[in-house]
Amino acid sequence: MLAEMVQAGTLPPVEERLPVDPMVIEPIAEVGNYCDTWLRCETNPGHVAARLGAEPLVMWDRDAKTILPNLAHKWEISADG
Repeated sequence: MLAEMVQAGTLPPVEERLPVDPMVIEPIAEVGNYCDTWLRCETNPGHVAARLGAEPLVMWDRDAKTILPNLAHKWEISADG
């Protein structure tokens, strides 16, 4: 569908739609096998909507020890926190 839109000129090619510095996330091990059942740890609908409907400015690394860029590419922490 998207290739057809690009060919028709109604959608720019993917190279023109990517950001200058796209974030590439490497999988921990490998692509997994998925089924049609979604198991989640959040049960509060508000939490689920927040996690799926918003992207944070920064994120934690896999060990949850270091803050990494996400939407924000750089930031400063002021002396007063």
